[in-house]
Amino acid sequence: MKKVKESNAAIKIILLTIFVILFIAVCFIDSVFLAGDAISYGKFSFIGKLIPSVMLAAAFAALCFAMFNKKKRKLCVIISAALVVFIVSILFLANTIVVNIEYKTFDSAKWKNYSNHVQGRQYMIDDLEEKHKIVGMKTYEVKDLLGKGTDETSADGSNKITYDVGVSGLWHKTYILEYDENGIITKTYTSVD
Repeated sequence: MKKVKESNAAIKIILLTIFVILFIAVCFIDSVFLAGDAISYGKFSFIGKLIPSVMLAAAFAALCFAMFNKKKRKLCVIISAALVVFIVSILFLANTIVVNIEYKTFDSAKWKNYSNHVQGRQYMIDDLEEKHKIVGMKTYEVKDLLGKGTDETSADGSNKITYDVGVSGLWHKTYILEYDENGIITKTYTSVD
């Protein structure tokens, strides 16, 4: 009987260790893939780390309670699983709220302050194009508004000004402004590299 209890306790500890490893993996996956740019980088980056950490810690606590307490075991397992599942939707909601509060409205100063707001630029493009009618502007007017581009020409010799609008790396986003020989913007679009 004593050996059975010891083996049950060992199994529970192994399961909790596996959960801790999964916890760390989920936090890593979250920071790389799941949390939106607005809550992964910049001044709100703590949100992208805090939400999954708190929820996974709560899931871990519920799982511990379920493993070592016989009462309400099923409820604790359900709560633990629900917390893990809802992380993605809560991160999406948090990212949407931050985007709407901080980055949705175009702000020339934030756009030009590249180092702190590059991840927010992508959310400003609609407002920028609506307010300033970029197509038809001269390149010097655009540079006054947005600052110097990341790249001012293209490898194929076409006339383009490129701005980084997303975090560099996998699925890097750029905002591209094409202009004619007179320096007038003719087309704008975003590209994902």
